[in-house]
Amino acid sequence: MKNIIKKILIFLSIFIFIYSCKNNAGVNKYQGTYRGSVNTTLVSEKQLIVNTATVTVYENNSINVIMEGENICDKNVNIVNEELTKVNDDSYNAQKDGNNYVFDFNKDYLSLTITNTDNTITEGKLSKVQ
Repeated sequence: MKNIIKKILIFLSIFIFIYSCKNNAGVNKYQGTYRGSVNTTLVSEKQLIVNTATVTVYENNSINVIMEGENICDKNVNIVNEELTKVNDDSYNAQKDGNNYVFDFNKDYLSLTITNTDNTITEGKLSKVQ
């Protein structure tokens, strides 16, 4: 009887461990493409720059950020899994090339905030397109 209980406890422990690992999946649970407008305000010039951002979350837990638009904020940045820090279930941070990226995932959109090297902030809500 003790052996059966031991085997059941071992099996349950293994099951819980595997389930917790699966449940703690990385950013790939938000896999897809998000697109929308983001705004950057240049405080010194009181100028608003509007860009189009495309964020793609891949199955391998990496993220690609492409910014296109009005010149100085253009970017094409690849962020790999090791550069991502999980803040909570729906939020991730990363630092790349001196910029700080915050990804807040919601059901149908992504809130993106980038603190740029010049201390400007770029932010916007991107709709999930794929």
